[in-house]
Amino acid sequence: MAETIEIAHFWSDIYSTYRDLKSALAPYADEVLGHFSHVYPQGTSLYLILLGRTSSDADAETAIMSAWNSAMSICNNRRAAISHHHGIGIVRLPYIAAGLGKAKRVLDGMKQALDPQRLLNPGKLGLEPAVR
Repeated sequence: MAETIEIAHFWSDIYSTYRDLKSALAPYADEVLGHFSHVYPQGTSLYLILLGRTSSDADAETAIMSAWNSAMSICNNRRAAISHHHGIGIVRLPYIAAGLGKAKRVLDGMKQALDPQRLLNPGKLGLEPAVR
């Protein structure tokens, strides 16, 4: 199996976040590699690459989803961005609200103003669809 999880964080906490992620993801893969890229004055992105062998596709899927759950929980607890420039994607939907914190209300207000019937990208952005 192979999987990549990319996140971003401020310089002040990226190394601690990297250490926590590498340690937490180790049980799910034979190797957990990481590299920093896309550097900015305020911080950097971090790519975590998980490589391993499993006995079945189902075991690989279980390991990957467990790794995602662990990584996203750590990022939300450390206030790191749960993604960088690759976007959020469907796999991160359960973690968006916690990652946004109070900013979720701003995003919801913008969505309401621009798409009050919630026709565009229903169920995405971590927002509930409109009640009809």
